This record gives sequence, structure tokens and C-alpha cells, in this order.
Amino acid sequence: MSRKEVFFMDKQLKYESVFAPYFDSFLKMKDAMGYGLYKYERIFLDLDRFFLKSRATGLATKKWTIR
Repeated sequence: MSRKEVFFMDKQLKYESVFAPYFDSFLKMKDAMGYGLYKYERIFLDLDRFFLKSRATGLATKKWTIR
């Protein structure tokens, strides 16, 4: 499995924004601690789509991006 990919049931979810490696790292940490990942995966998928839609190219966001 690629570091940017997450499996959801039978459907494969793929994080594609500049934050994808950070989402993956966080999920690995939570998994190692024994937490369920479903909620985190879904939230990160929504955030990933938002950052793709807003064309985020760096790790910092601007106030106008969130409005």
C-alpha cells in the first residue's frame, strides 16, 4: 500500500494533497496506539478534498482559503 492510500471497506481512498504524508503519519501513530482509524480517515479525506479544491501548494494556509 502506498503511503498516501487508505482502504475504506472495498473502496480505496487516496490522499493527494500536500498534506497526504502528514495524514498518513498521524494515522500510523494512532493505529500503533490502538485507536480506531475510521473517523480520522474520513476527516482527513474531507480535509484532503478541501485542500485540493483550494489548490493548496504549501503547508501553510491563508485566511482567504478558509472562508
